[in-house]
Amino acid sequence: METTDEPEPAAAIPPPPTADEAGWPVAPAPRVAVLPPLLPGQLSPGWRMVFITGWIGVLAGFGALWQAGRLAGIAPWWLGPETNLRPIYVIALPYIAPLIAVVFGFIGSRWACYVGIAASIITAAFALGDLHFPGLAVVDALIGTCGLFASVACLGGRMRAAPEPLPTATEPALTSTI
Repeated sequence: METTDEPEPAAAIPPPPTADEAGWPVAPAPRVAVLPPLLPGQLSPGWRMVFITGWIGVLAGFGALWQAGRLAGIAPWWLGPETNLRPIYVIALPYIAPLIAVVFGFIGSRWACYVGIAASIITAAFALGDLHFPGLAVVDALIGTCGLFASVACLGGRMRAAPEPLPTATEPALTSTI
């Protein structure tokens, strides 16, 4: 059976590649997304990952404390006994400060380390409610201390302002007239 339809036209032929001086073809440069430069006070990419990972570890620590308390038959004050759980907003309290620290780390805020230090103090303060179970209180305090260590360590990974350029031989140097 014959068709009277004409075949579809082929795709347009791409333009020939340009050549360098020796005649070798040169591929066009790939398009690369350029990120804006980091501002003074922001964490460098590696330290930002350390900060975020440390605070996700704090969140996991509270989850592990929750599970360990259930298995041992004791519960932190914010969780309450298994037969009479606290309201959800009380159960969520120890997770709020670490989540805020993680959000500040993800958005790349200049204040991430300082927010992390404040969050670690708030997180460690949850140990005060568990003083009737000293083991739980120690674990609560250690979880907060781990967040503090991560935040203080990341202070060293903050970007700094560029130094002032040194005077050249043609520029007069600042001198003291004392």
